[in-house]
Parts: sequence; structure tokens; C-alpha cells
Amino acid sequence: MTRKIVANLNSAVYQVFLEAMRDKCICVNLRRVTRSVTRCYDEAYAEAGVRSTQIALLSILMLNGEIPMGALAKEQAMDKSTLSRNFKLLEARGLVSRASIDGRTVGASITADGQEVLEAISVRWKDVQDHILTNVGTEAWEGALSVLNKMGRRATESRELH
Repeated sequence: MTRKIVANLNSAVYQVFLEAMRDKCICVNLRRVTRSVTRCYDEAYAEAGVRSTQIALLSILMLNGEIPMGALAKEQAMDKSTLSRNFKLLEARGLVSRASIDGRTVGASITADGQEVLEAISVRWKDVQDHILTNVGTEAWEGALSVLNKMGRRATESRELH
């Protein structure tokens, strides 16, 4: 079996597969671009001691007020354990809090300190956003965003069917 796998690794078909993964794979390329863009935002937020993933959670809480943790995870397309890890980091800094909504459901909310962090990074966010849009083009970004949102919805629908 091992010899067959090694032989296949050197085949022209396998090379085509590897090149397609590198050049055309949706997942590989989205993750590569996301890492690059995330670094831009994270560098801008470093002084405030937060990362872009945390800012996303804070902004949703600011917009929605108290929200059930499950709804927050769904809004961010995050599994509950990833949300829990990120939330605990914010909670340890006093930027968010959690409390029972109805005796069963745990709700999340942003604190005054969390609101201050959002306010502090808002100018930096706009600077990064404007820089990227200047380089990419607003129209191109809006088209890409539309495609990305469609892909996200379809991926979610596909997972829900299984």
C-alpha cells in the first residue's frame, strides 16, 4: 500500500491536484487571504490589546445588546468551544460579561470597558478599512462580499442538511 501511495505522489495527476489545491482551492485561498487581511487589522488593534476576532464579538454585542451565547456563536459561524475560548479572554479583561437570561440560557453582553475598547479602535479600524478599499476598490470589495456571503449561506445550508 505504501509503495502505491508513493508512486501516486509522483504522478502527473497528483501534481495537477497539488497545483489546483494551491492555486484554485476555495478553502486554501480564502484562509491565505484571511490571514493576510487579519494581520493588518490585528496590527492596528495591538495597542488596545485586542485582536480582530475579539473586535468582531464586541461589535456584535454592542449592536445586539445581550444575546444568547448560542446565537452569538451562530452569528459568527463559530462552534461553541471556539466562542467560549474567545469569550473567556474578553471576560478576563472585563470587556464582556455573561449572565442567565431565563434561568437556562446564558446571555453575553458588552461591558463599559468593552465599549471603550471599541471606541478606541474605531479610528484605527477606519484607517485599515480605507487603506484596503483604496487598494482593492470599493466596487470590487462589494462584489466579493456578495459572493462570500452567498458562499457562507450555502455552506451553512449544506451542513444543516447532513
